[in-house]
Amino acid sequence: MGELFDFEVEEFSRTFTDIKNRVKGDRTTFLDKLKRGLLRRMEEAERKLARK
Repeated sequence: MGELFDFEVEEFSRTFTDIKNRVKGDRTTFLDKLKRGLLRRMEEAERKLARK
């Protein structure tokens, strides 16, 4: 992941543990936001195709 986004991943094990110990609903905040954005984008694209 670090290579893909051009950043150094340090203390991976600690970072994973920190995320794992988060409050249940907030564990994957970033991924949830990415998913919502992707779904919104796909729905917009489908609406545009339906109008044509």
